[in-house]
Amino acid sequence: MATDKFPQLKELTLKAPNKGIISFVADGVIPMWSVVKIVAPASVGELPTVVVASTLNDPLVIGIATGGSGTPVNPDGTTGNAADAAGDIVDVAVLNSSVITKVVVDGSTIPFGSLVVASNTDGSAAIAGATTPVHWIGKMLQARTTTGDTLLIFLGGSS
Repeated sequence: MATDKFPQLKELTLKAPNKGIISFVADGVIPMWSVVKIVAPASVGELPTVVVASTLNDPLVIGIATGGSGTPVNPDGTTGNAADAAGDIVDVAVLNSSVITKVVVDGSTIPFGSLVVASNTDGSAAIAGATTPVHWIGKMLQARTTTGDTLLIFLGGSS
């Protein structure tokens, strides 16, 4: 069973709760701590649209879902949804914001300090491989032990 390695953080980011957080519109259900990518530009009076990323090393990744109008994170630390349906508002900790938040990781071995990218597993992060260019999301502040673990990450990012 996957575990949340930092259940004290329920929503948003560690330390600077509003720094680097931007609201987007969800294009469907987006679980908390999922890697998301931008899929539609903002139109007049509307926010840009995001979906759960599901392509390895996706250059369209914009950040990690950290809150929104979906089902909140449960008191026991189990994950809720940042967005429950298309049209919901989702708060995203954006790349290069230099904040610490959490992210769901895939089944690959991810040592402490590793750079990670979007995984082929919906909404998850994976260790950055030898692919170039690497569209990394951030640096892991914990190591992966089980598929689906939720771990601390320092958001950097490059494209």
